[in-house]
Amino acid sequence: VGQYHFGKGFDDVLLSRFVAVLGVNWSIALYNALVDLVHAGDLLSERQSRNLSLACADWSECYDDSRGWLLRAFLAGKAGDMSMEKALLQRLHDEDPAKFWRVVQDVYRFSRPLAGFCLDLVQGECRVLADDGKHRQIAYYPAYRRNAYLDLLYRDPAFSGMVFPFVELDDFLSVTCLPGVENILHIHWVQSVLAPAGPSRSLIDLHMDSFLLRLQEKKNQGFKIFWTIHNYLSHGCVDPEGEIALRRALYDLSDYVFVHHPMAACLLDWLSDRKKLCLSEHGAYPVVNDISSSRMAMRSQLGIPSDGFVVMHVGQVQPYKGLSEWLPIFQDLLEVLPGMYFVLAGRIVDSEVRAWLDVNQHPRFMVIDQHVSNDYLEALMAAADVGFLSYDKTLTSGTLFHWLSVGRPVLAPGKGTISCYVLDGWSGYTYQSLSEARALLVSLAKLSATELARLGRNALISANQLEWGLWKTAELHVRGER
Repeated sequence: VGQYHFGKGFDDVLLSRFVAVLGVNWSIALYNALVDLVHAGDLLSERQSRNLSLACADWSECYDDSRGWLLRAFLAGKAGDMSMEKALLQRLHDEDPAKFWRVVQDVYRFSRPLAGFCLDLVQGECRVLADDGKHRQIAYYPAYRRNAYLDLLYRDPAFSGMVFPFVELDDFLSVTCLPGVENILHIHWVQSVLAPAGPSRSLIDLHMDSFLLRLQEKKNQGFKIFWTIHNYLSHGCVDPEGEIALRRALYDLSDYVFVHHPMAACLLDWLSDRKKLCLSEHGAYPVVNDISSSRMAMRSQLGIPSDGFVVMHVGQVQPYKGLSEWLPIFQDLLEVLPGMYFVLAGRIVDSEVRAWLDVNQHPRFMVIDQHVSNDYLEALMAAADVGFLSYDKTLTSGTLFHWLSVGRPVLAPGKGTISCYVLDGWSGYTYQSLSEARALLVSLAKLSATELARLGRNALISANQLEWGLWKTAELHVRGER
């Protein structure tokens, strides 16, 4: 009966999975089942297409949830009605841009590149730079050692091999403008500009003025100024007012300002306008080793059984990640869930976290307090069932993209742009409070291996659609279109 009314996507697998999680976040499960039906609905009859369209409208009306209309737009696109799809998407975007970008992938599930949305479907927060084939000299600052993000960003063929990293600001601002090429100064994390000033406001102003003056001189010489915004404010910012003044001035001086996701424009309330914003996605990280074999080998090395439920936090433990308030919760969960293991891997800089760990120990609370190499990090992440993020405040997260790249579901705060990538019930879950996260961890621990694997496969699907680069080619624009 279900297939007669809704198409072949209404099968035993879908029905059993929906029933299995009906008691846990049932509205999420029900909505995901509806999205599954639409994604699976190829060659629909007129009746089936009409019923699914009505179901989309019912969802919006009954639950006051605009995602029903998003799903109707996706259904229109599948049927070849691109004008209706585009009109619906633009209307939903214009009603509430922040909500639109937060939930659009709940429906599209990374079936269309983000650049395609910005270029073809939604005129909104940021544009996409097209690669015009120019030869370029790119100098960037600051260049951090062992920074995979920078290595992968500048691996783009569009840079034609003329990329120069600078560790020192003075060297960066002394680079020579070359004839016959497009000369670019690309700035990333601005805390390096202000760090030498310390907490002194007068010194902050002095460093800021000197930096902006020299940057203007380079622009007068023929350099274009690029800036990528990674955070709302720098982690550990000591003078928010002073840093926002720098960010506003740098925006005004820049030719192009890049964000990882259009949603960021809705969160950066200190922007004077959005005219210079361009998309530069945070791409996926390459995976070198076989994940399944690495998983078993690392579990054996850590003494974790094959059927243990492993939650893992990786990366340097800094105060801004807010992990200290989570430690008692994990300690408690280890008592409640005898099959659960928590692994904390990364150099611990947060003194509160270190102090707590010194007096609280548990045989299934495993701490690897050291710098973790890329290969070891990948093997550790393979051993996990769920990746855990604990940011207090964040705009985006490089660790999130690591987890997606190794195909692991993520439990993360619904802050910044994180909810644009972690889709509830599809590739993980987002939380708004400690109590909600605790309840979600209990629910995740009860999921079958099959269900956890499904979440992991979907996480990998989202990672595989991400695209590195500042410029996009026409080929990249249409990749993934139906």
